[in-house]
Amino acid sequence: MKLKEIQAKVSRKAISFQVGGFKPDNNPYSSWIGKVLVAEKGASWPQHGGKNMVPVCQLSLTNLPYKPAILSEIAFITCFIAADNLENPEVNIEDFLILTYNSIDNLHPIRMPEEKFSIKAFQLKDNLIENDYPCYDDCNIDLPEKYTDVYEDYFPNVNGIKIGGWPTLIQGEINWSQSNNNEIEFAFQIDSVAKAGLQWGDGGILHIGRSKNNRDKEWYINWQTL
Repeated sequence: MKLKEIQAKVSRKAISFQVGGFKPDNNPYSSWIGKVLVAEKGASWPQHGGKNMVPVCQLSLTNLPYKPAILSEIAFITCFIAADNLENPEVNIEDFLILTYNSIDNLHPIRMPEEKFSIKAFQLKDNLIENDYPCYDDCNIDLPEKYTDVYEDYFPNVNGIKIGGWPTLIQGEINWSQSNNNEIEFAFQIDSVAKAGLQWGDGGILHIGRSKNNRDKEWYINWQTL
């Protein structure tokens, strides 16, 4: 099999997000890290253990040039984490709150708490990735030996904050420990962002998965760190 044929078999589209580096707009429905600006009317800021949860991000999927099928009906995502567990590598899904909305029409501005959160806010700018490739441990095609030692040169994986595509792996193939791996599909990832003060353990990555067969189920997470 020729290289281009192999690449075509494993390539996926993705949306990566640039963190800051441009003048933010005043649209509360934009994508942000370290900030959540909207919620359903009358919603209170979420709490965990009597403390305000930390806003990890809000992601607008409304006008993206690409959206993976696993997120097809979602227009907007907000994500929070329990304040006491932000740097705990043993964190589990119960420490997170992931809210999804099928439309932004019923979303209204929500006032953030006065306290200073540990994640510094930056607006995100989406970029279409036409070809995102699996990390070596995720590649399920028998490769000619000439490609294995230089795999990343021919099959680059895009890291960072990303929707769709392939997960960026640090510790090998993802084990969605809460359920059968075959039932869960990778949906998006939130990478560590040094300038925002966001660190998943030691420069790790948070992967978020979703059930293929029952989308009303809870989300699934995998946290890999160096």
